[in-house]
Amino acid sequence: MFATCWIIVSLLWSWLFLVAVGRLADQPTVAYITITFAFLVITIISAVIFTVAIWYLRRSYQNKPNWTWLLQATVIWALAEALIAWLVAFVWIGRNGSIDNILPFSSLTPFIMYTPLKFLSRFTGYYGLSAVVVIGIAGLWLKKVRKYVAYYWLVVTLLAIGSWWLYRTPTGTTEQITIVAETLEHKAPVDASGSKLVVLPEYGLDDFNQSKPATRFKPQTDNYYFVGSKQTSVTKGLTNELLFGSKDNGITSKQQKTRLIPGGEYLSFGVEIALRLFSKTTYTDFQVRREVVRGIKPIQPFYIDQNLIIGSEVCSSIMTPRDYRQLTQKGSTVLANSASLEIFEGSRLFAWQHRGLANFMAVANARPFLQSTNHWPAFALDYDGNVVATVQPVGSRDVNIQTNTKKTPYTYLGEWVVILGGVYISVLLIRKIFEKLKQLYILRKNSSK
Repeated sequence: MFATCWIIVSLLWSWLFLVAVGRLADQPTVAYITITFAFLVITIISAVIFTVAIWYLRRSYQNKPNWTWLLQATVIWALAEALIAWLVAFVWIGRNGSIDNILPFSSLTPFIMYTPLKFLSRFTGYYGLSAVVVIGIAGLWLKKVRKYVAYYWLVVTLLAIGSWWLYRTPTGTTEQITIVAETLEHKAPVDASGSKLVVLPEYGLDDFNQSKPATRFKPQTDNYYFVGSKQTSVTKGLTNELLFGSKDNGITSKQQKTRLIPGGEYLSFGVEIALRLFSKTTYTDFQVRREVVRGIKPIQPFYIDQNLIIGSEVCSSIMTPRDYRQLTQKGSTVLANSASLEIFEGSRLFAWQHRGLANFMAVANARPFLQSTNHWPAFALDYDGNVVATVQPVGSRDVNIQTNTKKTPYTYLGEWVVILGGVYISVLLIRKIFEKLKQLYILRKNSSK
């Protein structure tokens, strides 16, 4: 059982070996050793938790094989996936890390987002969606609950249709926005003619000069807004700020990036100690070229007008559904991400997962999602996760998107399926503890007679 789980998880994480290790460290051999170690830790943790979850579900299936088992299994599987996503990030915690970082690539949700079941995410959330599908498929092979699976899938299908139908008509306006795909070496001036907003990639404003905006934008008379990030060297490492502004007023808002990638933007304590002991030059190189100082204040939406409120993040928040859910809660009518994905070198598996995560942000919150990138295709999704446009580097494109103000159950409730699984397991553990205490009390009472 463990071997099967490990093989499946290993396939989901196999893109780790395709990253450009030369960009992570000055010594590729050290980088490959570090990546291999990280891969083993991540996949072993994931496989162990999945194995324990399957063992428990098998045991409960033998004891109580009825329709309630399907519900019990769904919340437990969602809890297992959430625990894995948090734990595989937590083991890499470092000085600039965050305790609420997650790495949700052991889940099937990014792939399910390519199917009509994606609309169910508006009700179930990220881990709940994967759990519903996994348990629904598993139930087809389990004789004792197979007769209930048809009803299970009927309810799932009705919920998916209802989640689409309730949000089939957006409540906002149609806005023209420009998305950009470029490279770190080639940043052509962007033509913002006719657009209200330009979404630039990560580091897209590194060379921006308020006195000479033509270095970043082509001259035009109409006002426009822009959002992107700027990287600045500090005493130790770098800062990465999300910037917002307009042609007429220049940069009007700055917010420091808060969500960092372990191994890409900060080092875990264990890896840091190992590098300082055995490869000091690699550690120094990472500090100078890669380490980012984490901001402490949550990113807030940028207000353009009552119809266009942009919930924008930088790069790694694409794998943290909570960030975009909170931006939607705060009133964002459009979601965006500015990323630099050069280290992935076109990995197809990562591309599927990355787009699947973007689909989730769009569909689960019923908001259009805009992605501008370095060394990667930029794209725009509507509030149903449909592709509106794709742009290959180097280029830009104007897209018409419809904003939305309706909030979904997921936006309000978050990962309620996971919470339900946590409550269920907690009740079971408390009951076990009380039973043990009761047995001890009876034993002591009988021995004292």
